[in-house]
Amino acid sequence: RQVHGGNILEDLEMVNWQPTYVKPVRSYMETPNCWRETWNNGENDYERSILFCFSCCIVIHLIATRFAKWYGHPLNIRPTIVNSLLHAIVTALGSVIVLTLGEDYYWVWQRVFLPITIGYFFADILLFCLPKRDFVITLHHIVMIWCHYPAGELIGAYWAGAGDARWAVWLSIIGYVTEIGVPFLSFRWWLLQTSTSHKPLFSIVAGVAFVSFVCRCVLMGYLLTFEIFPRLDKFLHFKQVFAFVFIVVGHFVVCVISAYWIHTVIVGGLRNFFVFTSRPRATEFSWTASFVNKDIYQSIKKSS
Repeated sequence: RQVHGGNILEDLEMVNWQPTYVKPVRSYMETPNCWRETWNNGENDYERSILFCFSCCIVIHLIATRFAKWYGHPLNIRPTIVNSLLHAIVTALGSVIVLTLGEDYYWVWQRVFLPITIGYFFADILLFCLPKRDFVITLHHIVMIWCHYPAGELIGAYWAGAGDARWAVWLSIIGYVTEIGVPFLSFRWWLLQTSTSHKPLFSIVAGVAFVSFVCRCVLMGYLLTFEIFPRLDKFLHFKQVFAFVFIVVGHFVVCVISAYWIHTVIVGGLRNFFVFTSRPRATEFSWTASFVNKDIYQSIKKSS
C-alpha cells in the first residue's frame, strides 16, 4: 500500500518503522560510552602520549637486545625483562605516590602513568606475546588496555565511573599497587639462572613475589564485592552496562590469571618455588616457566 508518493523508504520513515535490529544499534550509538568519548575528546594528546611511550619501549628493547648479545646469559634469552622491570617499578611506585598525595594529583596518573602502562602493554604484545604465542599474557594485556584506557580522559572516566570520574581513576590506580610483586618475580627468575647454591635472599624474593600474587587475588575480590557490584544501579541509570560488564570481566580475568599462577606454584611444589635447586640453564623464557622448573613446566604444558 502506497502511503507517500510511491517511495517505500519515505513511507517507512513516515510510519517510523525500523527493523528490530536497528533500535538497539541506534540506541548504543546515541548513548555515550567511555571508550568513544575518550577517543573523541580533544586533540588526541592522550593517544599521542601512548604512542610516544610505545615507541620508547621499542627503543629500550632494541638497546637491551644489543646489550644482551654482549652480556650473554640470562639476558640474551629474555631481553624483555628490562621493559618489564621498568614498567612494574614505575607504575607500582606511581600508584602508591598518587594515592598518597590524594585526589588533587589524580591527573598525574592520567597524564603520565596511564600512557606509560598502555604503551608498554602494546609493546610487550608485539615483542613478547606474539613471538612466544603466550595466550595468557596476551589476554592479560588486552584486558588491561581495554579497561584502563578510558580513565586517561576526564570525560571517559566520567562515563566509565557511571558519573563518578574520581572513582574510575581511583579504581585504575589501586590495581597497580600489586605490580610491586612483578620485579621480585623477575629477580627470582634471574637468581634461578645465575645462582649456584641456595641463599636466604632467594627465599625472601620468592616469598614477596608469592604474597604479592595472593594479595592481588584478594584485592580483585574485594574490589568486585565492595566497590564494583554495589554500583550496578548507577551503571544501569547511566546506561553503561557495557562498561560495567568490562569492569567486572577485567577484574575477574586478572584474578583468575593470578590464581592460575598461584596454582602453578602449588602444583610445582612450594619447596621448589621457595628453595633454589640447581638445574640446567634455560634456553627460552615463559612466565609459567618462571614459577616452576623446566621439567615441571613441560609436564604442565603437556597436560594442558
